[in-house]
Amino acid sequence: MPPKDRVNSLAYDRALSTLTEHLIIPGASDSHFKGRDLIESLLYLPVEKRYAESGLEDLASTREAPSADTLLYRLKRIESQDAYRMLTQANDSVLEDLKDMGVLSKPVIAAIDYTREPYYGEYNNMLLRSKRELGANLFYTYASLHIIEEGRRITLFTKHVKPLDEQAYIVEEAVKSCLEKGVRIDTLIMDRGFYSIDVINTLNRLKVKFLMPAVKNERIKRVIEDYHNHFTPNMLGYTINYCLVSVVILLTV
Repeated sequence: MPPKDRVNSLAYDRALSTLTEHLIIPGASDSHFKGRDLIESLLYLPVEKRYAESGLEDLASTREAPSADTLLYRLKRIESQDAYRMLTQANDSVLEDLKDMGVLSKPVIAAIDYTREPYYGEYNNMLLRSKRELGANLFYTYASLHIIEEGRRITLFTKHVKPLDEQAYIVEEAVKSCLEKGVRIDTLIMDRGFYSIDVINTLNRLKVKFLMPAVKNERIKRVIEDYHNHFTPNMLGYTINYCLVSVVILLTV
C-alpha cells in the first residue's frame, strides 16, 4: 500500500507515475489487471521485501491484486532488452528533472559496485560463477554506479555483467554513460575487487579521480612498513607497471 508519511508518499507517487509512463507491460485490451495495477504490485514487493507468491497473497487481502502467476505471466511477455530500455528511460527521466532543478550542476562523488543475485537453476551464459553464498555459486550480476553524497542517492548507470565482460570495459561504459547524461564525476569510489592495471589506466585516460583500497601485496606491505618506520609520508607516488598513482595510508583507531 502507498506509504502514509509525506516524503515517502511523494516518492511512491513519483515512482508509480514514472514507471507507468515508461514501463509498458503487454496485455489484452480486456485484461482485468491493467499495467498500472501490475506496476503497483511490483513496487509493493521490494518495498515490503516480500516474495511474489506470499507477498501478493497478503496484498490481495487488503485490495484487489494480481496473483504471482498472473504477474509473472505478464512480465514474461516483455523481452529483457525492452525491459532494460524502458527502465533506463524511466530512470533517465528522473535524472533530467534533477538536472533542471540544479541538483546535478556540480561534479559528484560516485561509487561503482557489483550486485549479485543467487540463482539455483541450471547454468546459462548470462550467469557468473563465484564463491558459494546462500547455497548458490551461480549469480546474476549487475554493475551499478550511484551518487553517494550525503542526502543524495541517485542511480546513474546499471548493466548486466556477463562472463566475458572485462572490468575496465564496464567501468569505462559507466563513466561515459554519466558524461553523456551531463553528470560530471569528481571522485569515483571502488572496492578492492576493481584493483587492476587496466581499470586504473582506463580511469587515468578518462581523467577521473578515484579511490580504492590497494591489494596488500609485498610492495604495498613495504610501503606501509616504511611509513611506520618514518621513512615515507602517509601519501606518496607509486608506480604499478608504469602507471603512476597516489598511495594514501589511512590510520585506524
